Amino acid sequence: MSDIKIFCVDDNIPNLLLLKKFLSPNYQVVTCEIAANAVATLCEVQPDLVLLDVNMPEVDGYQVCREIRKLDAFKHVPVIFLTARSGLQDRLNGYACGGDAYLAKPFDLGELNYVIELMLERIKVVKASEEASNAQNLAWMMMQNNSEIGVVLQYAAALSKVKTADELLQHTFGALSQFGLHSFVVLNLAAGCVQVRSDNVSITPIESELAELLSNHHHDRILHIGNRYVFNGQHCCFFIKDMPLDDAELTGRLKDHLALMLDSCDACIELMNYHFNESCTSSDAAVSAKNTAVDEISKMAALFDNYQQQTTAAFDQLISNIEESFFHLGLTEEQEHELLQYLEIAKNDINGFADAGHEFQTAIDKVALSIGQLINEKR
Repeated sequence: MSDIKIFCVDDNIPNLLLLKKFLSPNYQVVTCEIAANAVATLCEVQPDLVLLDVNMPEVDGYQVCREIRKLDAFKHVPVIFLTARSGLQDRLNGYACGGDAYLAKPFDLGELNYVIELMLERIKVVKASEEASNAQNLAWMMMQNNSEIGVVLQYAAALSKVKTADELLQHTFGALSQFGLHSFVVLNLAAGCVQVRSDNVSITPIESELAELLSNHHHDRILHIGNRYVFNGQHCCFFIKDMPLDDAELTGRLKDHLALMLDSCDACIELMNYHFNESCTSSDAAVSAKNTAVDEISKMAALFDNYQQQTTAAFDQLISNIEESFFHLGLTEEQEHELLQYLEIAKNDINGFADAGHEFQTAIDKVALSIGQLINEKR
């Protein structure tokens, strides 16, 4: 006896006994005499083929067949009608409700055996074809998935070299466009928030409000709003405007891919923010040091200049006093001239110190300017 199960439904018990006796040597046979219980019993038995009478009380064979065809697990199970109804309309009704063959009573048992074998062979072909189709679809889906994963990997590799927000946006929009998606991207950078649409159209007020609200709700990682999806990370958000919701399988894959892209983007921004903060800290320290140095040196220059002015004034006063005292010192004209020459030499020396002070101040200004330029270049 084979493992093939045949399920026979007929309210006539003698007919069931006859079918079981004839079919049992080659098949496993299960019978049911109450049509109302047929579908429930069918689900328990899981048959490979159904023999179904039409004329039964309460529920006829056509109704039973329609209920069977509603079940995905039995959509390909052959149903053979065995009935005394042999008219054209009866046969049309049998085929309309999902029957595969129609044998009018009385029928030859040899003919029944032939039809059963034919139907079982046919179902093998149908299943083989379906399996081949499923294998082809699976292969195609795997190819698509591999291609999509390739986009995600290329995106992650590209982000490892990104240094600016423009580069990050370029790679992000490029990857999303390969998935056929239009988007609105938000980057929360230490240097400031960036909000850009893939179509380069200005941001709408509601998009801006959403971006601000989501920036404080990082736990809501994936949000579904109507026909749109929002992927919300620690430092970035992808607002997807056209997820293919009519293709649940593709939507599922894209959700996984975009979640990985979100992680890559977050990591990239984390690194960019670190470098920015480090640069700012370094620049702030340099600016502070520069200002302190310039202030202290400027104080020294001011003191030097004040000292030089006071010295010059005091020396001028000394010369004036000496000239006035010539009348009382009793010096010869030659002595007075010689003394004035000494005083003039000393005054010139003091003026030389003043010129050195101006050169000192000029040098300080140049150093301060160079330090400022160096800080700006590091920024």
